[in-house]
Amino acid sequence: IQYTYHLIEKGKLPTGIKKIPQTGFAANGIRFTYYKIHEFLYGTQSIKQEWVDFLHAVFQQFKDTQSSTTKAKFSTKPKAYDADLKQMKR
Repeated sequence: IQYTYHLIEKGKLPTGIKKIPQTGFAANGIRFTYYKIHEFLYGTQSIKQEWVDFLHAVFQQFKDTQSSTTKAKFSTKPKAYDADLKQMKR
C-alpha cells in the first residue's frame, strides 16, 4: 500500500522496491484494479507509463508480461473481476 501511496503522491516509482510474490489475485485483476484507481485520479485520455512500470516493478506476477502488453490491456476488465471481488469481501 505504501508503494501505491508513493506512486500517487509523487507520480513516480518508489525506491528500494521489494517485489510482492505471487498473490491470490490474478495479474489481470491487479492490472484492472490499478486502472480503476488511475481512471479515478486522471481519467482515461492518457495512461501514465509510470503506472504500468509500477505494476512490473512491484508485482512478481508481471515478470513474464511485456510492458507494452500491460499498457494495451490496462483498461480491459477481466471476465471474473466482479465475482472475484465478491469472493474477496467474504
